[in-house]
Amino acid sequence: MIRATYVFDMSCPDCTKGDVLPGEPTGSINTEFQGAYFSPAPESSSANKRYTVLLLTDAFGLPLKNCKIMADEMAKRLECDVWIPDYFNGGCLSSLLWAVTMLTSNVDIFKEKQSSHSTL
Repeated sequence: MIRATYVFDMSCPDCTKGDVLPGEPTGSINTEFQGAYFSPAPESSSANKRYTVLLLTDAFGLPLKNCKIMADEMAKRLECDVWIPDYFNGGCLSSLLWAVTMLTSNVDIFKEKQSSHSTL
């Protein structure tokens, strides 16, 4: 019998804190596709309409807006549709990771932090 042991080891302290990108997502959550996020190609583009990007999130999942902002930017630059599946069912990797994030962070990661990079 082969037995594997997996150790949950983050590569850096920021992996459990997260950071918020400036801006707001422009795509939408599609309930017909189990809550996947959809960022359409710009209407003016026709070059890559036959291509679609499937973007996978990090451990923070769809609640953190970063992946949605990145999908919107990809859709714009690549001129194709971008989908992000909701494989954490509206949450993040695990309740444990969520608890660690909230206990070790002084900032609510789901609200944008005020910084010199933000114009909001």
